[in-house]
Amino acid sequence: MARTYKVAAGDTLSGIAQRFYGDGSLFTLIAAANEIANPDQIPAGKVLSIPDLPQHWEVFQTTAKFHVGTHPVTFEDKVPRGERLVIETVSGFYLGAGAVLGAARLSPSPGPVLRCAFPWIQCGSVNDVINDQRFFGFNHCARLYCDGPTMLVMEAELRILTTGGICSGQYHISGFLEALPAA
Repeated sequence: MARTYKVAAGDTLSGIAQRFYGDGSLFTLIAAANEIANPDQIPAGKVLSIPDLPQHWEVFQTTAKFHVGTHPVTFEDKVPRGERLVIETVSGFYLGAGAVLGAARLSPSPGPVLRCAFPWIQCGSVNDVINDQRFFGFNHCARLYCDGPTMLVMEAELRILTTGGICSGQYHISGFLEALPAA
């Protein structure tokens, strides 16, 4: 059941979305429902329709393991047609000896659009190195949107520094699926 809101001087769509949804990034729902082309220009006194949030609590989690020679990594779980994946966390780790990965890059497939890049952080001290293997990881909160049908791909440049260099680890993505608004 849609609600209405009368715009006050100084209001922004992101502020209104924060008030009604608890998330300012959902201002696009209000803009679409009111056919607002420029969300930076909403006149005071305009009455906005505030749509209900789409039903979206279908949890989405996917993990992909990798080792030397398996980059890029394609996740097996797909975003179905007619649904949008809202990615909330992206994490990864790898253990390497004589090998280093560049920043992990997440993108949809098909599609050349780069969604986000995640730098690795070395975990532990130099004294924690066992057999010249070092542990790297990242864990980022995100708010990324990916419309289906698509698959997700993580890739990172791999550099082998020594003969017999090794590298293995995994990526994990979690969030939820929601139905795309009807066109």
